[in-house]
Amino acid sequence: MIVFTTIISSLPIQAAQFIDAVPAELNGHWTICQFANKPTTSTLNKLALNKPNANMPKCHISDSVNIDNLFSYKQINNYDTKKIISNNTDLIGQNYTIYSKQFILSGELQSSTLAIYTGAIDETDEVRVNDYLIGKTGSFPPFFQGAYRQNRFYLIPAYALKFNQFNSLEIKTFNAINRPGLNRKAVSINQYFTLAHDQQQTNYLYVAAIAILLLLSLHQIFHYFVVKGSNETLYLAAFLIIMALVTYVRSQAPLHIGFDLNAVYKVEMFLICMSLISISFFLFHFFDLEIRKNYVIGFVLMGLIGILNLIWPAPYSIRLIAEFSYWLLIILTFLTGGSALVIAYIKKREYSSIIGGLNCCSLTALIFDSLMQSQFLIYSQLPNNPFILPLAAVAIGIGMSLTVTHKYWQFFKGATYDHLTGTLLRPAFFQRLSEELQRSQREQSLLLVAVIHISQFKTLSADYGFSVGNNLLLKVSETLTRVLKPFDLICHLSEDEFCIAATSESREIAKQTIEQMHNDIIAIEHQIDKDSKVFVDVKIGGIIYNPDHHLSVSQLLQDANYGLAKVKNQNKSDYILLNNPTIRV
Repeated sequence: MIVFTTIISSLPIQAAQFIDAVPAELNGHWTICQFANKPTTSTLNKLALNKPNANMPKCHISDSVNIDNLFSYKQINNYDTKKIISNNTDLIGQNYTIYSKQFILSGELQSSTLAIYTGAIDETDEVRVNDYLIGKTGSFPPFFQGAYRQNRFYLIPAYALKFNQFNSLEIKTFNAINRPGLNRKAVSINQYFTLAHDQQQTNYLYVAAIAILLLLSLHQIFHYFVVKGSNETLYLAAFLIIMALVTYVRSQAPLHIGFDLNAVYKVEMFLICMSLISISFFLFHFFDLEIRKNYVIGFVLMGLIGILNLIWPAPYSIRLIAEFSYWLLIILTFLTGGSALVIAYIKKREYSSIIGGLNCCSLTALIFDSLMQSQFLIYSQLPNNPFILPLAAVAIGIGMSLTVTHKYWQFFKGATYDHLTGTLLRPAFFQRLSEELQRSQREQSLLLVAVIHISQFKTLSADYGFSVGNNLLLKVSETLTRVLKPFDLICHLSEDEFCIAATSESREIAKQTIEQMHNDIIAIEHQIDKDSKVFVDVKIGGIIYNPDHHLSVSQLLQDANYGLAKVKNQNKSDYILLNNPTIRV
C-alpha cells in the first residue's frame, strides 16, 4: 500500500474535493489505474521508478468513475491516448482496477456518521479510506467470488477520517469478464443511517415479493387438491415457489449469511431454468394441448442448461456461461411455451389472450434481465436492478392465479348455477336451503319459501320453439332477482317452475313479497314475433318455515307445492301464503 501511495504521488498533483455537506458526489480528478493481472509489489516498484513492464498499469485521470467518462480523460504515463481509445483491449482488458481520489471534509461534519456509497460494483471490491480497510464485498483471486448485483455502502469509522485535512479514498475492483468495476453511478459520501434505511426499504420489497409468491403458490396447491386433474395448478405453484427462491437469492440475505456467492449464482441460474420449464408445462396443461416430441427435446435442453450452470467448475467464466445460457433459455422458452400460446390462440381457446399477454410481459422481463448482465452491452447503461425479475414474477403470478381462479369458478358455477337463468340448480339450492333453515332457527327469523309456476311455458315452447320459452324463463328469473334481496335464494326447480327462499321481518311482509313477485311477473310483456306478444300467467304457492313442523327441506317444499296445487285447483287467486302447514283443505 505504501508503494502504491508512492505511485499516486508520482502522478500529476490532484485537486482535492472539498465536502462541507452530505450527500456529496465524489466527482472530478479520479485516478484510475488498470492492471492486466494482480498488481505485485515488484510491478508497483517498477511503476514508481518509471521502468517499463508487461504488467504495467494504464493510468488516467477522469472527472468521474461513470462509464460515460471512462474514455474521456487526460492520458498520463506516456501512453498514446488515441491508440488506447482505438484499441479497447488495452483499456477494457484490465481485470484489476484501482480508483483513487482525495477529498477534504469540513469540520462541521465531525458529528455525522458517514459512509461511502458506490452503487453496484462489477464484481469484487475493497474500499479503503486513509489506508484503513472499511469494507469489501466478494473475494479476490485465487478464491474469487463476485457480487455484481449488490449495491455497496460502507461505514467510515471515525478513526479513519481526518477533518479539514486531506483524505485518500481507494477502491480496488476485480472483474472476471473484463468489464470496468465502477461503471454505473457516481461514488458518494452520505449519512450512514440514510443509506441503511434505504437498503432496509429494498429488503422489505424482497420480503413482500417472496411472501406474495408463496401465498399465490398455496392458493394453486389448494386448487390442485380440490379440483381433480388440475395438474396445471401444480406447475404454476412450482413456478411461483421457484421464483420466490430466485427472489431470495437475489436479495442481500445470501451475502449477509456468508454463502458462497459463486454457488448462489449457479443456483440462481438453475432455478431460472426450472421456472421456465414449469411455466411452459403450465401453458400446455392449461390449454389442454399435446406435448409433442420436439417440445420434450426443448424441455430436456432447458434442464441440461440448468444442470450445466449448476456444475460449472470455473468461477471466472460463470457469468459468461450464464449469459449464453440465458439467451438459449429465452429462445427455447419461446419455441416451447410460445408455441403453446400460438396454438391456443389459433384454436381460440378461452383465456389465450390474457395468458399470452402475461407471458409476453414475462419474456420482456427475461430479455431485459439478460441485457443487464450482458458483457457485450456494457455501454447501454441499463439499470442494474435485480428486483425487476421478481417484480415481473409477482405481477405475472397474480394475473395467472386470477385467471386460474376464474376458470375454476366457471367450473364450479356450472355445477351450481343454471346456465340459462343464472339461478341455483336443485342440488345446490337444497344444500343452501338446508343451511338457511338452520340459520333461521338459530336467529328466530322468518323464512318464506315459495314455488312459482309459469303456466304457458310448455305451450309457448311447443308452438314457437324453445328459444321463445327460454327467453320467457330468463325474463322471469330477472324479475325475481330484482324483487328479492341480494342474499335470497332463487332456484330453477323444474322446466316451468322456480322456487325462492327469502328472509322476511314478518308474515305480512312475506305476503307482500309474494304479491309483488306475482304483479311484476304478470306485467312482463313477452314478445313472440313482430306482431304478437303475450303476458305471463303465473301461479305462486308459499309457506313460512316452521321448525316444529318442517323437519326437513323436502317437507318444507312439499307444503309449498301443496299451496301451489291449491291455487291451481281453486282458481280464486293466482297466489297464496298458507296459514298453517298442517292444514290440508
